Amino acid sequence: MEITEHLQILAALGGVTLIAAWMPSVAERTKISYTIVMLLLGIVVYLLDVPLAWPDPFWPDSWTMMFTEAVVIISLMSVGLKIGKFYDWKHWQGPLRLLLITMPLCIAGAVILGHYLLGLPIASAVLLGAVLAPTDPVMASEVQIDPVKEESEDDFDPIRFSLTGEASLNDGLAFPFTWLAVLLAQQNGNWGEVDWLHWLSYYVVLKIVVGILVGYLFGREVGWLLEDLPRKLSLKTRDGFVAFSTTFLVYAAAELLSGYGFIAVFIAGLTIRFSEEKGEEGMQLRLHDFVTEVERLLLAVFLVLFGGSIVSGLLAAADWRIWLFAALFLLGLRPIAGLLGLMGTSLKIPEKFAISFLGIRGIGSLFYLSWAFLHAEFPEKEKLYVIMGVIITMSLLVHGLTAKSILNWAAPAEAKKQNYEVEGKTASN
Repeated sequence: MEITEHLQILAALGGVTLIAAWMPSVAERTKISYTIVMLLLGIVVYLLDVPLAWPDPFWPDSWTMMFTEAVVIISLMSVGLKIGKFYDWKHWQGPLRLLLITMPLCIAGAVILGHYLLGLPIASAVLLGAVLAPTDPVMASEVQIDPVKEESEDDFDPIRFSLTGEASLNDGLAFPFTWLAVLLAQQNGNWGEVDWLHWLSYYVVLKIVVGILVGYLFGREVGWLLEDLPRKLSLKTRDGFVAFSTTFLVYAAAELLSGYGFIAVFIAGLTIRFSEEKGEEGMQLRLHDFVTEVERLLLAVFLVLFGGSIVSGLLAAADWRIWLFAALFLLGLRPIAGLLGLMGTSLKIPEKFAISFLGIRGIGSLFYLSWAFLHAEFPEKEKLYVIMGVIITMSLLVHGLTAKSILNWAAPAEAKKQNYEVEGKTASN
């Protein structure tokens, strides 16, 4: 690579990430997600012929897996650090229903549509259902709770908390079904050849339990380092990258011990947040702010590269069936499954609709897809990448353009409160 090309890359990345720093504020004013702007910037940077290692239109599976893996686990640590202590069983009913009812319905619906509408073999259809199951914790960060505001019952926002709680756990809970797709592919789609008892006991029960235990133990120890160590030995840190370091340590430990690292990271973040009591005030918030900034930085880079992959032909191979599948899934299957899952709760109808509709898909799905391709042979690999590219693009546009308006419609009191706070800040400035 020539020196001029190297400098062009630095200039492009520096400019794009600098713009990303102001995007959340712009999104608040325009009511349009900043992810759309970053995607358009990626398209512009590609058209300017900046010599980045663009997906053309696909990256190698290992590159895709490692990059998306890092973004997702950092996002899950951020989610864990957001959730305060006052939430109890009644608050978790919404997220748990989305996990135990809505997610299996989405998987089953996607498998049926993938097999009969798109003509995918059963192993590939199961993989498609599994990777589409989770609401993405990265892309959905704009509709999640605010750790500063959500500290008492009076501040409880059922829509944002339900989406936050769902995104916190469904990435880990989608893994057993991704494994099922891999096992099916290894058996050439023969259901009868799958060892169902082993799948249930190992991939569902054991790996989830190990992930929870590893996350809790590591989170408790880090919480002790942050809360008790300063008091007992006068040793303390003000560095927010503790959360960043813990993220990778917990994730790797859980995976090495045959647990689900995604679940472990979220549980660790949640445990650290719950340990906040007598230590330095605001340390957990500092941890959250640091990982959130890293998450936003990596998201900006991903969107730039994804924009480039779109222009370089990622969506060119998508026929009308794929676009129809994406529309049916995002605008039909997910909302209907969400409403069915939330039946019987005390949520108001607009709140149920908002939660059900805002099932944002994104980076986590790409991780599962690339991970599966490294563990089994799927002949329809490129077609599955194209389908996922269409789903992510449509989700970015549909949810990015409507999320703010839907939240304001479904929770008008919260919208008025936020507008009042913005006006108050503006007047004070």
